[in-house]
Amino acid sequence: MEYWQVFAIAIGLGTDAFSVGMSVGTRNPGFGQYFRASFHFGLFQFFMPLLGWLASHRIVGLFSKYNAYIASGILVVIALRMLIGFFGNPEESDPGKDITKGWTLIGLSIATSLDAFGVGLGIGLLGDSLILPCIIIGVVAAVMTLIGIRLGNHLSNVLERKAELLGSIILFAIAIKIILSG
Repeated sequence: MEYWQVFAIAIGLGTDAFSVGMSVGTRNPGFGQYFRASFHFGLFQFFMPLLGWLASHRIVGLFSKYNAYIASGILVVIALRMLIGFFGNPEESDPGKDITKGWTLIGLSIATSLDAFGVGLGIGLLGDSLILPCIIIGVVAAVMTLIGIRLGNHLSNVLERKAELLGSIILFAIAIKIILSG
């Protein structure tokens, strides 16, 4: 696989991380949120192709038909939690909750990287080298996440509280896109 192809794939895979990064950015993130989101999204984008490659040698296609549903489900749950924080009363939800911590971050990281698992399956079936593509995919996802967070933060300053609503709409849109294309 040529480098330009790997970069094109990395950018395609990074679009979900970028979009979710925008959602993170709507919550007025600090350095910790920038670091955690970009690090984890990049790390998961790095490891998922490796797992896909391993799976291509063991259990080809067993999980691939469910990837879209798993990723969409995770995103919908997180988007619903954000909507509850926006529309619900403060006793039901914590709208200021840091979504770059704990299981929410793990869920977002998995949801944004399941496509990379499929890429790893494909690379494994082609028999191509994997380490350099995984590094490129991980770095591009981390950078796209940082850009998305920055843009989301800028939008939140312009839109104020409505930015959290926008963030949840973005997550719903990604979930729908994944289902329709999966």
